[in-house]
Amino acid sequence: MKDNGFFAEVANRIKRFRLLKRTRQAEIAEFVELSPRHYQKIEAGQIDIKTSTCHSLAKGIGVPPCYLFNTKGSPGHSHQFGCTVEILEMLQFGMVLTDVSGNLLWSNKLFQKRLGQETVSQIQFNESHLWDYLNDDKDTPELKMYIDHLVAKKVPIAPFFTKIKSAQEGALPVKIECQLVLQETGAVKYILSIINYHPSW
Repeated sequence: MKDNGFFAEVANRIKRFRLLKRTRQAEIAEFVELSPRHYQKIEAGQIDIKTSTCHSLAKGIGVPPCYLFNTKGSPGHSHQFGCTVEILEMLQFGMVLTDVSGNLLWSNKLFQKRLGQETVSQIQFNESHLWDYLNDDKDTPELKMYIDHLVAKKVPIAPFFTKIKSAQEGALPVKIECQLVLQETGAVKYILSIINYHPSW
């Protein structure tokens, strides 16, 4: 039995990412070798898409193929986290996941590349902290206080401006913005730090 709700969610995801890329329907249709009308029906959730078409569509709109099917409420998504990581790796800014004590749990490839550590094995996860990568040790106490305040108050606060060590640029000026990942109890489980180049700092 066809699940029209699932088709609609997949169609919505395709459309959202096409719009983010500011690409016209006709351009994607041409890329995947479909007629514009056929592609319009896909975005309308009216067509059961073939696997090969899904792969081409994902490539055309610039997302991992798994993203098209990783819908809320769909059963059996044992690879949900893996898909999320694939998406995060595509973003053009550094991302770091730490626990509430600042212990480094994960970082995306762009952040690793900035540090000159392009393989995961070179970064000692669970043995290093976010502040270990600051260019100036004087910023370490301030970053620790910033994280402690964020965890205690659980509210968004102003970005943290500093410089990190970079194999490519030396001391790289950055803006760090933190988002909390909460447990069901409301306690803070992780901190996701978004690290953007900030030339005016």
